[in-house]
Amino acid sequence: MASACLQLTGFLLSFVGWICVIIATSTSDWVIRCKYGMNTCRKMDELETKGLWEQCVISTALYHCYSLNQILELPVYIQTCRALMVSASILGLPAAALLLSAMPCFHLGDESVRCKQLVQPSL
Repeated sequence: MASACLQLTGFLLSFVGWICVIIATSTSDWVIRCKYGMNTCRKMDELETKGLWEQCVISTALYHCYSLNQILELPVYIQTCRALMVSASILGLPAAALLLSAMPCFHLGDESVRCKQLVQPSL
């Protein structure tokens, strides 16, 4: 029972981590810049943020964003981060499905525990 609980906890944590990767990929708060000191900018509400997909200027009563769609003009580190984050987002769902199907407390059809132990790799 303890093993099944530990496996279920691991599955839930990996699923939450996958959701967090998707959220982090879509946000535009990867880099926060300020012309002045950071404390001054937070008081005056003047910040510039940059993400993988868009760059935004945040000022008093103004929130303006434009997309970063010129791939050849982007720095290499942004292109690399984009590729890695999209790959992690795409590979996360099949990994979670495989993990779920390998857990002993979930059965597909008439699958026995012995059959599941033979199929999954030994650690």
